[in-house]
Amino acid sequence: MLPFAVTLLFGLTAIPEFAIDLHRGGGPAIHSGDRYTVMYRVAVLAGKELADSELRGLPFSKELGDGHDGYFDRWVRGMSVGGMREILLDADHIPAVLKDSLPAKTDVMVTIRLVALKTTHAR
Repeated sequence: MLPFAVTLLFGLTAIPEFAIDLHRGGGPAIHSGDRYTVMYRVAVLAGKELADSELRGLPFSKELGDGHDGYFDRWVRGMSVGGMREILLDADHIPAVLKDSLPAKTDVMVTIRLVALKTTHAR
């Protein structure tokens, strides 16, 4: 569990993830059906980097709400191009693709930056 995780008073359930916007970005916010592109960085809280799409020049792109990779879809909701968000993931709620390569009880920080947005409908 996160050492500083907030625990809900009713039910005593730890919050599995916590997101904070570092930069709001500009333009329209992303909506279901829009195609988005993000750069991302994944690191354990101790500082070891697990992935950096910008360093490798490999952005992640997909349609919001297409039924695949629900983590990125959940994390980009409400963002605008240029926006940057950090998501702190509790060790017990890390996606399986990451969890398999980490020691037990390892918390992770994901930083995403929305670099492109193609709207699929008129606003």
